[in-house]
Amino acid sequence: KQQQSTNLIIYGLKQTTIMQEIITNNKTETTTTTTAAMASCLLQQQKANMEQPAAAASSSSPQFQAIALDLDGTLLNSNHEISKASADYLRHLHAKGIPILFATGRAGPTVMKHVIRLQIDKLPVVCSNGARGLHCTPIDKRSVHVKELFSMPVPLEITKRVIQLADKLGQMVQYYHGTSVYANASKAHHYKLAKRYSALTGCNTIYMQDSFESLLTASKLSSKLLVLCPEHKLSEVLMAFQQEFKDEATIIYGATSSTTKRRGGWFLEILHPQVNKGTGLQTMCALLNISVDHVVAFGDGENDVEFLSVAGKGIAMKNARETAKKVADQVIPYTNNEDGVIRTLQKMEKDGTLAPLFYSA
Repeated sequence: KQQQSTNLIIYGLKQTTIMQEIITNNKTETTTTTTAAMASCLLQQQKANMEQPAAAASSSSPQFQAIALDLDGTLLNSNHEISKASADYLRHLHAKGIPILFATGRAGPTVMKHVIRLQIDKLPVVCSNGARGLHCTPIDKRSVHVKELFSMPVPLEITKRVIQLADKLGQMVQYYHGTSVYANASKAHHYKLAKRYSALTGCNTIYMQDSFESLLTASKLSSKLLVLCPEHKLSEVLMAFQQEFKDEATIIYGATSSTTKRRGGWFLEILHPQVNKGTGLQTMCALLNISVDHVVAFGDGENDVEFLSVAGKGIAMKNARETAKKVADQVIPYTNNEDGVIRTLQKMEKDGTLAPLFYSA
């Protein structure tokens, strides 16, 4: 059995702002342990998948026993909220013993208001596009108890090079550590973009004047790095980062809106080279003793491609990007504004293709 992190973090919310963090053990030691655990869990999950008997697919028992949900553009509506109907139905499924998991590009602090909205104990959350895995339990309407299960942050040397290249291109970087989001804004358009991202996610940005020098240590690595830039500059910035890093980092193209049909965006996400939402889902499932083949996943974005591909059934929203639709097993005729997730799950429950799974949490 893999050793897991014993980090205990209390997220206190005032509106959507993270107020404090309490960590009960040495962060440097924990980061090393959880990164190794993540890689080990991936190997375990892959081995388990290969050992699945061929006859399992033809079993008469329902195939899907857990639900993994992207947030923006999928579970959340265009107001970035979980509808009452969705929250009520997901609680109903959880009460039946069907695990609900979040899998999002958002950083941990910006997921907490949605954890509170669901009011589900030990809600598994894969955040930062697969770089972190958390167990989240609401304490009250303003705070959440969090246990970190795994973490694979951006390596230190890659982080330094990202900051240097962004500075050379005249763009700003956001740095994610613990419950905080930091930005090295120095120009008017930097602050405008930071405020735009804050409005989108609810994060409380801390502005740094030292290019993150105080954070660039092995114990304070960022779960992901965001390079924010104007839309008309993004293609140029993307090309520069792809040429610089090639396979040394995972680079995700940030889209403006899941309902926008054109390709566009105003930020890049830089991750550890072995991290994406698919590997994050696999690691979380291994820790929870859930076969990823028994997971039905819902997504809409380009960062959901691996996530939808590794799940037992990948479902793309009507409003999904074409890249997500191409890899999905099913494209549903409903958008995130039409409660597409729960309408599909209700049909699956009625058809008997969802079954309770009492897993180890």
